[in-house]
Amino acid sequence: MNNFLKEETRCEYKISEDIKAVWHVQLDLLEKFKAVCERNNLKYYLAGGSLIGSVRHQGFIPWDDDIDLFMPRKEFEKLKEIAANEFKKPYFLQTEESDPDIFLGSFARLRNSNTTHIEPLYIDNHKGNLGIWIDICILDYIHEKPSERQKQIQKIRYYQRLLFIKTYRNSERFLEISPFYLRILKTIASFYSKSRIKDLLHQALTCCKKSKYVTSFSYHTFRYLPYLYDAKDFAKAFPMPFERLKVPVPVGYDNILRLQYGDYTTLPPVEKRVPHHTGIIDPYIPYKNYLLNFEWFLDGLAGKSIVVFGAGKMLEYYLDHEGKKYPPEFAVDNDEKKWGSNVKGIPVKQPQSILAIPKDNLRLLICSIYYREIAKQLREMGIDNYYIYVQNKDWL
Repeated sequence: MNNFLKEETRCEYKISEDIKAVWHVQLDLLEKFKAVCERNNLKYYLAGGSLIGSVRHQGFIPWDDDIDLFMPRKEFEKLKEIAANEFKKPYFLQTEESDPDIFLGSFARLRNSNTTHIEPLYIDNHKGNLGIWIDICILDYIHEKPSERQKQIQKIRYYQRLLFIKTYRNSERFLEISPFYLRILKTIASFYSKSRIKDLLHQALTCCKKSKYVTSFSYHTFRYLPYLYDAKDFAKAFPMPFERLKVPVPVGYDNILRLQYGDYTTLPPVEKRVPHHTGIIDPYIPYKNYLLNFEWFLDGLAGKSIVVFGAGKMLEYYLDHEGKKYPPEFAVDNDEKKWGSNVKGIPVKQPQSILAIPKDNLRLLICSIYYREIAKQLREMGIDNYYIYVQNKDWL
């Protein structure tokens, strides 16, 4: 295990120890999921980038940062029934039923509650389990007849959007629809309970009882059309290597991957070899600690010293928006050239200056896109209470 966590290069891409630590958590989740499914005779398959990874790399795509699975609807319903008994802490099967503060649409997540992955969507919606996850994409039948298929997709897209609006305050930042249509949907959503919309969505997802096509209506269906997979491609499965594990892949994996990605056997250009998930990712600290820190930071500031780690544009943004209400005593930065300078009147010092303030009086705020590295640095300094100031998802 120690060797696995070491930095290495694959396909000319450097995989850091931090990413390896995230991979380690995800592999543990996959191993747990695999054991539960085998014990209960439940079918599942590798999907998406993880399926490419197994076929092309015998593990993770070097620049990938998650694990994707397919699971037929019938198998998934069985999984939900046994989840409470099979997945004990820190494992948590996240569905709309088990975690109503989260909207997933037509997929679920198996999470590790002792870790953190707060995506940009949840920066302003600090609810639900926000541990590192693996995705379980549910396979449903989709109508063969184009006209019926279009009706099914439109209904699903409509109810998914309504649920998204009912669940998240800042839905306009993610739905990618016109302000006019958003206002209409918000008005319509106000007349329905969340449970009623969930029921209507489930009816639309499962309205087709048999077809030669299957698909995954994950929540991004409200942005583009789902893929039409041939059901025969999922008729059987066989194990293939994924890092240290052997995991089922669908017998028609080549058809599935070519439908989604075209020539998946060829590596993408170097500039496109990048991770696609952002947010606050910490494989060592439970997400609840981060959420507690958000509340703790804003509580009881009288007589406390606010210190900001980071003396760049994010500090300027903080000072412009919060500086009058919550003025920092000073800022620190790892760039020695900034020591002794000031940002809008706030002195900039070296990081060791933080240690001069008693922990009980310290309110430390990270204002930097390098928050992961800074958080690790703070832990090495013996500091584990801090707030990551993120007000713009593009910062992540």
